[in-house]
Amino acid sequence: MTIRHLKIFICVCECGGITKAAEAMHMAQPTVSTTISELEKYYNVLLFDRINQRLVLTPTGKELLVKAKYISLIKERLPNLKPSFFIDRTAAIEEKIECGAIDFGIVEGIVRSPYLKITPIGGDRLIAVCSPSDMKKSVCLAELIKYPLL
Repeated sequence: MTIRHLKIFICVCECGGITKAAEAMHMAQPTVSTTISELEKYYNVLLFDRINQRLVLTPTGKELLVKAKYISLIKERLPNLKPSFFIDRTAAIEEKIECGAIDFGIVEGIVRSPYLKITPIGGDRLIAVCSPSDMKKSVCLAELIKYPLL
């Protein structure tokens, strides 16, 4: 995935469709369509529901839109920035920020350092999944933690 993918995705969302986004970006419609397909295949998600020849953002698409706009805004405000990315555990990213090896991180885990500024940019929804015979239809958290969970 590249910044180009994100820009095209944002434009499709803002324009309300592939054809309008292609026109706005002065691109061929198949190129925009392929870019959206690449994003969906890369993340193995559906970003848009296709309803009556209209694109409607899925919850996953909405989440990506927020993150894509955030990343695009950084690139727009700092055009000379040459970002590089790496993926690691939260603790490793936290350590690299503290020693000055990197300037910025996006993590999912708990940041323990009192020296870092933390700004939430999104949240994850957790869903318990089990066999229907193993659990009632509705269960409170106190009951749920009695089960052996991974």
